[in-house]
Amino acid sequence: MSVPTPDALEAKKLALLERSLAFLRRSTVELVNSPADSVIHFAAGMELLLKTRLFAEHWTLILENPHGHEWQNIWNPGEEGKATTITAIKLIDAVKKVTGEKLENLKGPFDSIRKLRNKAMHLLVHEDDIPTIAVAQWSCWHQAYLLICKEWKGPFGDDFVKKATTLDEELVKNKRPYINKRFEEIQEVAFFKKAKHDQRLVKCPSCGLQSAVLKVDDAKKAVPCAGLYLFLAECYPCLAESLWATPLEQPLARESFELSYVNVVCPCCGGYGTTYQFEEEGKNEWACFSMMCGERFDIAECQCCEAPIAKRQGDSWGGVGTLELGCQACP
Repeated sequence: MSVPTPDALEAKKLALLERSLAFLRRSTVELVNSPADSVIHFAAGMELLLKTRLFAEHWTLILENPHGHEWQNIWNPGEEGKATTITAIKLIDAVKKVTGEKLENLKGPFDSIRKLRNKAMHLLVHEDDIPTIAVAQWSCWHQAYLLICKEWKGPFGDDFVKKATTLDEELVKNKRPYINKRFEEIQEVAFFKKAKHDQRLVKCPSCGLQSAVLKVDDAKKAVPCAGLYLFLAECYPCLAESLWATPLEQPLARESFELSYVNVVCPCCGGYGTTYQFEEEGKNEWACFSMMCGERFDIAECQCCEAPIAKRQGDSWGGVGTLELGCQACP
């Protein structure tokens, strides 16, 4: 029985990441002249990215039967192809269960890419499909890139983040015309004009356009928490969804600010996977709150791995000074 060395594991992880970027970059070049190939290669790149996240936890997790193969039966020259890896439809749930990471925002876009790939492989892809493909790829990559820069930065490394940032610039440039075209077309649609009149448009964090519509048609259905109403905003040009908060008194776009998920434990209720951060107005600082208890707190960086950790200044919860919770990323 062979056991892979740490160097062998690291080398294979980096090779998988490089292959993922190669597929994604290739899909960008192929979008106009070969849209079917673009769909297939983009899907392959995203699958490899998710499989590498599993691989970073343990190399057997990318296998359909994790306990049925030895290392040399999978990776050694001449032995490749003897094992079946986990299928695309299972990837998101597998990563969530293994890592505890919040992937809800990636699940929908990745499913769309998977379905487009099935269509490209079995049916014809026409020139008229290119705008739909471009928007689907934009939406999926945006969510993946956010993970790469935050939760996946530790497992993948700083060098990969830099390479992914370069690819992000290429993808944005490649697909921006299709997003802008959809933005122009939606200006005269009745529901969008009404949202603009009702001051329910906010700047989409994905495409940067003032095109995300706050879903505040029924304020009673909004979630009151930490003195705020929480609303989803949906961007129709790029399909991205984002979470926003508004004061209880005035749930309008001019009073709202974007929330982003942060992978920390609330120091009050111990809630994990339920904390969000926002930039406090006028302070140029970030604060957090837990959806479970509504408590607000600050965040700091772990001195060991730079992952975010919770802290609270002052004498809250009966203590004096700064209360910090242990890092979730470090052993």
